[in-house]
Amino acid sequence: MLKKQSVLQILKDLECGVKIKEVAKSHRVGISTVTHILSGRTWSNATKYQDICSQRERTLLARERNPSPVNMWGESHHASKLSEKDICDIFLLLLSDTPHEDIASKYGLKNKGSLGSIISGNTWNDPSMKEIKKLRQEYLSTRPPRKKQKPRRLLNIEEVKKILMMIADGYTHAEISTQFKMSSSSVGAISKGKTWPNEKYPELKRLRKIAAHMGK
Repeated sequence: MLKKQSVLQILKDLECGVKIKEVAKSHRVGISTVTHILSGRTWSNATKYQDICSQRERTLLARERNPSPVNMWGESHHASKLSEKDICDIFLLLLSDTPHEDIASKYGLKNKGSLGSIISGNTWNDPSMKEIKKLRQEYLSTRPPRKKQKPRRLLNIEEVKKILMMIADGYTHAEISTQFKMSSSSVGAISKGKTWPNEKYPELKRLRKIAAHMGK
């Protein structure tokens, strides 16, 4: 368990530009412990740790003014396995219509979500990475707009009653979903009372009991 003075010293070291890995090593703590202290995920009670919170603000301000030696993002991030050149090359591959699966495999990305985070700017988005920013904007401008999702089918009480009666008559969820242009899971949710619950729609309670009995 870290003591208050150790936490203050960690923040002061970071303010002076010492790298996160080096701070973690010198204080014999994990890298995640240091990043949690810096981000305020731990030791963040302003009433109890006012001096720590004040030091954190000074540290963060120093990092904003001089981001390069202490930058948490990009190559200097402790979890990063890619370089800025890799990210630029990834965008060049994207611009040449290389499949996402091939890119993820080539650069050891665990899943499409990792590549999606790079594309969207959730990662590798530091303002100093101008070439990456340029390539990201170029790629995003070439992507076709997303198709608008169809609005969800809204039922009325009479249709819900009919669905329950159809279940009682032996119709399958798939048959009902086709007729009402909805998913089978939505039919199942109506059948079980997860939607259109008995408490709110008591007139459905008797029909739901019949459907449950006859549908077995």
